[in-house]
Amino acid sequence: MALKYQKGTVYPRGKTVKMWYGRYTVYFRDERGKEVGKRRNVPICPKAGTTKWKAEEMLHALILKDTGMPAKIAGAIEDDSVTFRWFVGERYLPMRKGAWSPAYCRINSYEINHYLVEYFGRIPLGQLGTFEIQVWLNKLATQYSQSVVRHCYVNIRSITRMAKKLNFLATDPGLDVTMPQTKPRYNIDNLTRTEKDSGRFYIPWLLSPMGLFPLDPTKIYGANHVWKYGRASLC
Repeated sequence: MALKYQKGTVYPRGKTVKMWYGRYTVYFRDERGKEVGKRRNVPICPKAGTTKWKAEEMLHALILKDTGMPAKIAGAIEDDSVTFRWFVGERYLPMRKGAWSPAYCRINSYEINHYLVEYFGRIPLGQLGTFEIQVWLNKLATQYSQSVVRHCYVNIRSITRMAKKLNFLATDPGLDVTMPQTKPRYNIDNLTRTEKDSGRFYIPWLLSPMGLFPLDPTKIYGANHVWKYGRASLC
């Protein structure tokens, strides 16, 4: 029997209680050995609280179980209910965490949720474009260190690349995004003589529940730190 890949069709049905139904074809040989197809219409799940593309995934699982052949997926999933927040939380992080160490997983998950999900969370994944990503990165570059911006750059490209591979996007909007120039690294040696004599310049402070604490101004710090204008004594 020839291999028969099929996508199937999902449709709503019912008057009192709406249900998602699936339609697909099962192929077999009759008594004469001739290959015939039989159309099947099966209930999948209640329509309330279930998006169409989720119902399609359930139908694909039924097709695989009933026919032994995976469903053929023709194109990207086009559904505004698939937001950036949902994809990161339900697809990207569960798939990537297994390759991360516990320490890296904790730090990177925080950065993804703090910088990426907080900004793009509500946007439907299909509406995310190269322009929006590049403008966001350019804005980050005026506020944060190169380390923070580069992590965001790497993470957003990794997320959009996976979204395309999993067929949630037709094209990868992160493919042509570039790493922007960031603020120059702070260095005491770059201060003018007047600034050194006055002791007034920008220094990094640690923002914690206990208050603000000055840190080594020759280093670059990440998301848990904030820049404050203050005074410092130079040795």
